[in-house]
Amino acid sequence: MIASVCLMRQLPNTWMVGTKRAVHQGFAVYKVGPLNRPMDKLSQTYASAEEAVKAAEKFGVGYAAFRTYKCVSDETPFEMIRGQDLPVTVGP
Repeated sequence: MIASVCLMRQLPNTWMVGTKRAVHQGFAVYKVGPLNRPMDKLSQTYASAEEAVKAAEKFGVGYAAFRTYKCVSDETPFEMIRGQDLPVTVGP
């Protein structure tokens, strides 16, 4: 019998980008461009990675959920979150 191990991925709530502090904002769906880079934001910002991944799956191929952060004033996509990355939590 093979036991399935579900490891929860812990993401930091804040980190430094150069000399500025970045703060986790949530998860949103973006259209994916070349090299899997986010292009256009297509959804609201979700508090849960699971909700964002489900929304991206509804949009279909070419769309993905990304973790977003705010540094100074703009919300910016940071990293792609896929179904295989779930579950994820954001630390203090």
